[in-house]
Amino acid sequence: MRLASLLVLGTAYLLSAGAASLADEPEHDPLPDGMKGFSGELSGTIVSTGELGIVLAVERVGRVWEKNEAPHPGSAVGKKLLINVQWVQGDDGNWHPFETHVRFFRTLRPHQKLMIEVVNDEGERLHVLELTEEQRERASRGGEEREGNEDEEGERHEHHEGEGHEDEEGERHKHHEGEGHEDEEGEREEEREPWKGFSGLVRGVVREKSERNVFFLHVEAVEKVWRNNKAHEPESLAGRTIRVLPQVRKGDDGRWRQIEAHVRFVRRLEVGDAIRVEVVNDEGDGFHILELPRE
Repeated sequence: MRLASLLVLGTAYLLSAGAASLADEPEHDPLPDGMKGFSGELSGTIVSTGELGIVLAVERVGRVWEKNEAPHPGSAVGKKLLINVQWVQGDDGNWHPFETHVRFFRTLRPHQKLMIEVVNDEGERLHVLELTEEQRERASRGGEEREGNEDEEGERHEHHEGEGHEDEEGERHKHHEGEGHEDEEGEREEEREPWKGFSGLVRGVVREKSERNVFFLHVEAVEKVWRNNKAHEPESLAGRTIRVLPQVRKGDDGRWRQIEAHVRFVRRLEVGDAIRVEVVNDEGDGFHILELPRE
């Protein structure tokens, strides 16, 4: 726990330092008290950009993740909030901005529409929680198709304009509890990504390890599919590289923490390791460990 606290404090310190690197020190609103502990999706229009952070005029709060602790996520709507990249500790012991996030921020421009997953887990700032598969691909391309992506993002989120926030928030929580999510975005997402809701056993190779006990697994085969699987085409996961995190549990103190056995498993992994692991897609584009391999 002491190490985890030091990592969080180190991240918070560097996030504060990184914020000062934004071009022209753009104005932004303070994080509302109702957003403290937030974990989920924000959508809006980019006001200003920098390599280490952007300012987003929030127009909508998307899905709210189970580990969210913010008492009133809707208080973000109408605010211009600063969102920073993640900072990670390198092998040299120094902290560095997570390169994938930096590359993605370089592709962004003011006035673009953006949906992004963020978290507030320390202090007054938000930082990127996870990029979608599309956003990671965009980062790897280095913004070759910036204009096309701008139009695409705007069109993709256009249907959110003018929706009632209170009703949306209620619907979001229902969806997270396993009830039907019936809006257009959900339907299009299922059609576009048939592996959404996957639950089963996969075999693959570790491609990358990054921040917050995360690893990227290139799935070579789907070996088993569990009865609670909700993916329309679970086999479509084969050939994809997925982002995998330890499962989280709510402790007796009411706080959500990663399962320690999962954390130890991830920390032992090396790039190039061939593994079999049970995973579930229950949040965005990310996957959580369901069960550890028994070998």
